[in-house]
Amino acid sequence: MTREDLISRLTQAAEIEHAICCMYLFAGFALKRSPSEGISWAEVEQNREWTAILFTIAREEMAHLGIVCNLLGAIGAVPELWHPPFPHSAPIGPVTAPLELKSLTPESLEHLIQIETGERPEGSAISEGQDDNTRTIGELYREIRIGIGRIEEEKLFIGPRQAQLRIDFPSSVNLGPLHSRTEAILALDRLVAESGGTPASHVARLINVKQELEAALAANPTFEPSRRVVANPSIESETRSSGMTTISHADTRLAMELFNRAYLAMLLILYRVNSPFGETDKELDLLRSVAYFPLMTMVIRPLGEMLTLLPAGDGMPGANAGPGFELPKQVILPPDKRVAWLRLGDLLGQLASIAGTLVRRGVLGDRGEFLNQNLQRIESDFRRAMR
Repeated sequence: MTREDLISRLTQAAEIEHAICCMYLFAGFALKRSPSEGISWAEVEQNREWTAILFTIAREEMAHLGIVCNLLGAIGAVPELWHPPFPHSAPIGPVTAPLELKSLTPESLEHLIQIETGERPEGSAISEGQDDNTRTIGELYREIRIGIGRIEEEKLFIGPRQAQLRIDFPSSVNLGPLHSRTEAILALDRLVAESGGTPASHVARLINVKQELEAALAANPTFEPSRRVVANPSIESETRSSGMTTISHADTRLAMELFNRAYLAMLLILYRVNSPFGETDKELDLLRSVAYFPLMTMVIRPLGEMLTLLPAGDGMPGANAGPGFELPKQVILPPDKRVAWLRLGDLLGQLASIAGTLVRRGVLGDRGEFLNQNLQRIESDFRRAMR
């Protein structure tokens, strides 16, 4: 296996880890939060537990994506932080159904379990190293592990030492720089174990949630744990595909545009931290603390939840929207540090402007003002950091 073979496989892994993370977040955003939504207090508490599990797994998937990006940087490539519009086929695995943004149901949970386990029908195994998109996630990581073990260490790990992430995710997987074969293999083994190799793995937790949901539905057949969100909501027309739901409500579309731009800004900052071009350690810390983490916790999460309460539009009575996690065709900033930071500042300014418009229109309710204040503060802190 060559370096280019490894880069290709790691790029596939990054794409699917990123997409799965979005799937968990969407299902968590859509869960009901209050008895005013037609569920009992006991069901509210159950929903809170499921939400916590989904968000925890999503954060762990972020750590998995970080490991893959660190490996890409370590062997001389750039991180992969893009995914196709939803729904789309998995770049790997025997799963026939597409990767989709859907609410929590026994069926959607079973699909996530299948993706995580990567179970292959009997008799359909492929030979080692075969370039076949039907390989499972586990097989892909095993191929990556074999390649890392076969290529001469001094020739493989050629990436700059500072071009890697070190973020404290709540995960058993330690997201830190990888500079050697031993570190890389240890990180891959832990990643695979967290996905499906231990009693506390993603698969084990998903199976437990599925069983609890099926029991709750058996006890109360009218129980609807999730808001009535459409699958794969989108405001894009050029990338429209089968299974995508176009949102037509004007205010909802503007709120979705705000989410997409905030999501893009977060990924651009993550890319910059992972592949710096002249940033000092202090500047990289500023990017993380001033923009990346606030965007993730104080904008992406609350806005994602708010979107699942907004109307989808004409021809969809009673249906709500949700975040589409839509990206432009390329997620990258120019190498020049000054230009890149100016671009980020402009993007954060756009976010603050759109949020202000939504608040004036009353689109996001009382919680919208809190979101608006967060974005105004993030932009102000970033501009001050730039100076």
